Amino acid sequence: MNNRYVIANWKMNLSLNESVQLAKKINIRLMKEIWRRQVVICPDFLSLSSLSLAFSKSKLNLGAQNVFWQEQGSYTGEVSIKNLNQLNVNTIILGHSERRTILKESSEMINKKLKLVLKYNLNPIVCIGENKEIRDKGRERSFLKKQLKETLIDIRLKKNQEIIIAYEPIWAIGTGKNMPAKEVKNMLNYIKEEIANLYNKNIANEKFVFIYGGSVDTSNIKSLAKYSDIQGVLVGGASLKLNSFIKICKNILE
Repeated sequence: MNNRYVIANWKMNLSLNESVQLAKKINIRLMKEIWRRQVVICPDFLSLSSLSLAFSKSKLNLGAQNVFWQEQGSYTGEVSIKNLNQLNVNTIILGHSERRTILKESSEMINKKLKLVLKYNLNPIVCIGENKEIRDKGRERSFLKKQLKETLIDIRLKKNQEIIIAYEPIWAIGTGKNMPAKEVKNMLNYIKEEIANLYNKNIANEKFVFIYGGSVDTSNIKSLAKYSDIQGVLVGGASLKLNSFIKICKNILE
């Protein structure tokens, strides 16, 4: 089985100084842990440069919350993968539900970003998930199947590349509405089956990692950690609290 991961998504919550201070504290707390390479910190863009320096001698990974699909050009307000690469960013979140819903990012856009991230041999985290209306109608599986097909079209992986698929049901993000761990496991297994249909079982097993994001915190992390099919978590609000985040890391990675 692929390594497990804990991804901290700080979103747009911390100041520059707060980001640096929290990163340093996390680094100190995890300095002696052999699994610290499986922890990824994704601050806002303005904090990346400072955290790149803070992590220069660390084994923690630095991630970005987004990237544009062109390497450079007249794209006002967008962020270049070349600049992220120079800051030693090695992981990039793509298609987070907040970007899909608020900023109307389409699976076609995410597909183009994914191709570029793989071109640079960086690690993509591809987010998928249904909203409450779709789930209430019982259409979540067909919706996820469509998202996967559109996002992964023409995607081919090299020998040492993998894609992390983050299942994040929109109705559970930041709401405190926890999906039961067994149901999370079942949904991730379904997603894995659909990946196998798009590629084959070997690729699904060896080239993809399946993690969960949706109000992950200290109250549900133990139940999530029990299932080996849940290969990690994407953590939002709880990653802003030092002790909570460390507890989540230990439960998933030890």
